[in-house]
Amino acid sequence: MKQRNSTYILSLCLILLLSIESLFAANKPKVYRWYAPSSPIYQALWQSFKSSRTDRTPLRIVHLGDSHITSGFTTVPIRERLCGQYGDSIQVQHWGINGATYVTYSIQAEIDRIVKAKPDLLIVSLGTNDSYTFRFSAEEFRANMATFFTLLEKSLPNLPIVMTTPPPSFLKTASRVAYARGRARGKRKSVPRTVVNYSYNKNTGTAARTMDYLARQRGYTLINLYGSIGTEREANHWLAKGWMHTDRTHYTVAGYTKHGEYIAAALVEIIEQSKPLVGHK
Repeated sequence: MKQRNSTYILSLCLILLLSIESLFAANKPKVYRWYAPSSPIYQALWQSFKSSRTDRTPLRIVHLGDSHITSGFTTVPIRERLCGQYGDSIQVQHWGINGATYVTYSIQAEIDRIVKAKPDLLIVSLGTNDSYTFRFSAEEFRANMATFFTLLEKSLPNLPIVMTTPPPSFLKTASRVAYARGRARGKRKSVPRTVVNYSYNKNTGTAARTMDYLARQRGYTLINLYGSIGTEREANHWLAKGWMHTDRTHYTVAGYTKHGEYIAAALVEIIEQSKPLVGHK
């Protein structure tokens, strides 16, 4: 009897501790991980955001990327937050290419498309497809990014750029196995089936660090979406909540909305923490 009471009390204590941990986790302020250079080009742009509500000067933002961006679910919260904060003179458009990598955009036709949009700020959300492979090379990835940005800078040398790192994903493997089912003339029949397994894609973290290094090296702003979401445990939490798609690569509308909210919140932090340049009104 005493043993049962002890087990019961221990269970209650464990439940209480887990409840307290969940409560603190729910109320823990979100940390938006980002890097912003102090160069005059960026500081002038951030000040333009602050003054856009009163001077009504249009600011054009282009958000490009892969299939995460195609639907527009990530871009909508960015548009809503920036327009709500700085006025409806903020113009945000997006486009995405399914399966796109940095190589996809490293052609003159895509560079010309960006130039034609005349952006004051370019948000680049790529890296998922670059890192979704079992043979990922950080050096090759860095070279591909450098090729794209070098081409872009030739046409738009003073364009402020915000890079966002890819969100977490899981690598999929499938194998054909045989299992016994029923009997055929006294013998068990072997029937093939496909077994699907998922493993956490650690390449995404490597890609995020590579992007952070390149952004600092070239003087770009970077918003670490991967770092803001968290670890494998957090990714599984997103999956359980229905924010990550069951294919474990894409996200649901709710998940993409959260991505956009994270990016928008980080942008507002960057803008609000910027300092006026000497002589800038």
